[in-house]
Amino acid sequence: MYALAKESFNPGGNFGATFPTVASSPRSDMSQQSHESSSTSDIGPPPASAASNVHSTLVLLRRLKKYTHNANIASFKLAEEFLGLASNVRRGLKYSAQVFADGNAVIVVRGASVDAQFEFMPDGVIAANIDVGDEEWDADIANFDGRTMPKAIATKFDAGV
Repeated sequence: MYALAKESFNPGGNFGATFPTVASSPRSDMSQQSHESSSTSDIGPPPASAASNVHSTLVLLRRLKKYTHNANIASFKLAEEFLGLASNVRRGLKYSAQVFADGNAVIVVRGASVDAQFEFMPDGVIAANIDVGDEEWDADIANFDGRTMPKAIATKFDAGV
């Protein structure tokens, strides 16, 4: 059995410290530089330019549905229908798809003044979070049938024009 020296535990100690490299190579030097310059303050949401158009978002959504082990099929079906409706409401928005740990599909919509996230529950409820300028709006919208865009969401999109 090996014994370690007893030291007081400091959870913040050496946080973000550089890691030693075993051999000097271009790859290890780049790794060393990335560790030196990274910190938790550099973490943020992906840029709006990383979001994609409707077609590629639909492809990503279907890929997530196929390969996510706990994907909620009803949630993904509603997300696909919503994506088609949202693309007709306002042009110039960028879309992205995600899946939450509970298997629900999520559509992220970004524009010049609109930043929105929609989680689709299998029972037809949309958990909406829409930011238009400085205004933040959170609501659960019930009874989404996939045929018509909920008026509350369409109104918020129109306000962001």
